Amino acid sequence: MHIGRSSWVLVWLLGLGIPGASAQPVTEGPLEVSAPTQEVRRSGEEAGPDRIAVNRANAEQLMRLPGIGPKKAQALIEARERRPFRRPSDLRRVKGFGPKTILRLAPRLSFE
Repeated sequence: MHIGRSSWVLVWLLGLGIPGASAQPVTEGPLEVSAPTQEVRRSGEEAGPDRIAVNRANAEQLMRLPGIGPKKAQALIEARERRPFRRPSDLRRVKGFGPKTILRLAPRLSFE
């Protein structure tokens, strides 16, 4: 199976295959790379504990995420009951979760 260049870029952006990596969009400010987690973030920005555990959150908590309403929250809950999410790319199996949505949500989710 051949994987094109754009697929590898998406894998890199999602932080797949890089232990401890996080996909956080950086738009401005000096960059920092913290050695233990390899997270890239704006200077002065804390990696907050306000991430939502996608495998444990209830519908109300999931709806706090941007672009997630009652239907998508319920779809996430049903999908995780069948098979828990282990990484951001696992969200692709839920209708309405494409690469752009996953990139937008990944910094706000944990997969514990």
